[in-house]
Amino acid sequence: MSYPKCVGCGYCCISFPCSYAVHNGWGDAHNRCIKLHWDGGKYRCAEHNNPTLDSNVGFGAGCPSTLFNEWRKDVKER
Repeated sequence: MSYPKCVGCGYCCISFPCSYAVHNGWGDAHNRCIKLHWDGGKYRCAEHNNPTLDSNVGFGAGCPSTLFNEWRKDVKER
């Protein structure tokens, strides 16, 4: 299955932290991953280029959350 390109809106990572983040305890008091950072134009994961990550994390796979996700149309720091 092919998904639309990720626009860095943060919806997936903020709403549903990946299993890697959960496993490593990277959630803050609101369960938001501490590895997710706003770079002034979009959200990025600090672990994106980590070569030891399992390929199931989903980086670069595109956006599976396009339905009812208004964040894609309004990318901003949240």
